[in-house]
Formats: sequence, structure tokens, C-alpha cells
Amino acid sequence: MQLSGSQSQADTCAAVDVSPDRISGKGEKGAGAGDLVLDLAGLERLFGAGPGSLDRIYRDCLGTRPLLYKPLDKGQRDSLLLEIVGAILSEGLETCGSHRLQQWEKGWSCNLERFVASGWELDALVPGYYKAMAPFRYERELYMATSHHLVRKVTEVFRSWLFERFFSNVDEIFEFGCGSGFHLARLASLFPEKKIYGFDWTDASCQIADLLREKKGLRVRGGYFDFYRPDHALPLGPCAGVLTFGALEQVGNNFEPFLRFLVRKKPAVCVHVECIAEFYDPEILLDYLALAYHRRRNYLEGFWPALKKLEAKGVLEIMAHHHQRFGNIYNDSHSYVVWRPAG
Repeated sequence: MQLSGSQSQADTCAAVDVSPDRISGKGEKGAGAGDLVLDLAGLERLFGAGPGSLDRIYRDCLGTRPLLYKPLDKGQRDSLLLEIVGAILSEGLETCGSHRLQQWEKGWSCNLERFVASGWELDALVPGYYKAMAPFRYERELYMATSHHLVRKVTEVFRSWLFERFFSNVDEIFEFGCGSGFHLARLASLFPEKKIYGFDWTDASCQIADLLREKKGLRVRGGYFDFYRPDHALPLGPCAGVLTFGALEQVGNNFEPFLRFLVRKKPAVCVHVECIAEFYDPEILLDYLALAYHRRRNYLEGFWPALKKLEAKGVLEIMAHHHQRFGNIYNDSHSYVVWRPAG
């Protein structure tokens, strides 16, 4: 009994259901027998947000539509656990690194082609790894979404809250590893007065960023950037905010060049939404499997201890960190760490 296919971040060419009825929730049935509701209070706990801090954003993103999901029966849960273990043990499981540049170029080119073909519809920028209906991880358990695009909708509420919390007082925002431009478009909509920059190592990503400016009138510019070889000539000033969102995971333990770049540039704030290996508790089954998968994929590791070490030396200040126990069936992809250079 297979409930899901691969949820790889590189699976960007997969078909994305972005029809208006799917996105709006129009036509969705109300809660059925056995359905659970991920409500406002649940999202506040999930994000590590204060009581009342999500009210407006929740209404803006979701209106009055509930987010519905349901528990799995034993057979369904066992099937997913076997799928996760199978992926971990698979000899063909791809690892992250610089060798995957062409795969990312191909993936983001799919979004670029959809963006052009749609007549510049922002929904065309949704990465292919957001599935309309799929099982997901939530609070160290597996569930099945019954609301269309539940994971995407939670992500949209979360990012709006996070962006407003940490980027409201900066003059410009730099997203490194901007991919399909999905988050760039939201940043530009939330902060129309700010300059938004999208940097990536793929040509397709840079083109999307520039098309957001040329075709949608958003204050966005694209540019080339390589995490492994940062351009220290890049004008990143003290009033800038920095964002990575599921991008640093791809560098594994080779994050030092980018971290040194940020420490040297001294932006106002750095926000990283990533899988953080050190946040998992290997004494808990779902965390143990997530960590094993994380390491098999060669995702980001050592970044959190490196930040804590630099904080102890007075080089930077960690402003916030949170293990968000939510994501696809394989790992918690929405944890965050926020810091700023000292001085």
C-alpha cells in the first residue's frame, strides 16, 4: 500500500495542481468522520509563535477554511514507515552537493516555463514538491491531509508570520537559494517598499526573479550566487535581511564559506528555514528515521553547533531558534534559526 511518492526537494518537475478550486479550497467538504483540525492555536504552537500573533495572518491566508487531516490506520502507518526505511536503505538515494547543479537547473526551468506559459501567474512558481494531497509529519507522527494543499497552506501562513516578525525593520531583503521565486514573490507582496533580491546558482532562478520585476512590477532583482564560493563583492549592507528557505540543506557540512561571508558582511538579521540535524531526538522513532534520512541525503549538518560556538565567542547573537515538527514524511523541513552578527 503506497501512500506517497518521493518528496524530494528536487522533484520540481512534478505536476502541480494550481487550479483556482484547489488553491482556494472551493468545493472542499467540511470535516468528515475522524477528521482532525489544525486550528489557529495549533499553528501558534507549531511555529513557536505567541498567542494572538497569527490572528490576522491566519485570516489573510486561509480565511475561514479549516485545515483538515486524519490519523492513519496501522496498515497505512506501517506502509509509510516501510517507505521511509526503504528510502534510507536505497543504494540509489541521491545525495546533495555541487554535482546536482544541472538537476536544479532542470527543476527550476520547469517553473520558469510554467510561469511564462501561464501569462505570469504566481501560482506557476509553486515548487513541484508541494502535493495537493499527501501524508505529512506533524508533532512526531504521520497523518494524511484531507484539506487540499495542507502542507503548502501551513507553509504560507508560517512564512508570512516569520517574514513580518524578522524583516519588517530592514531596508532590503536578500534570499540566497531563491529557487522558483515562490518566496521572493511573497516577500515583494508583503513589503512593496523594500528592495528584494533573489540569488541562486541556476540561470532559471535568476530569470524568474527578473521576470517578477519586468512582468509583475515587483521590486525584485535576480543574481548569480554560489554557496560554495560566495562573492564577497556583493553589496550586502547593515540594513539588509538575509533569508535561506530549504536551500542551505543542499550544502551538507560545507556551509562554512557562506557563514563566513555573512559574518563578514554583517547584515541586520539572518533567517534560515532548514532541516536542522541537531534538533532531532534520536530516542524517538520518527526523529530517528528523519535523522537517518537527513544524513543519507547529506543534508545540512553542523550549522547549529557552529552558530552556538560563534555566539560563545561574541561573534554573533542567536535571536531565535525553533524545532518545527512538521514537513513531508521524511523530515522536519521548517525548523528555523535566526541570528545577527555582533557589532
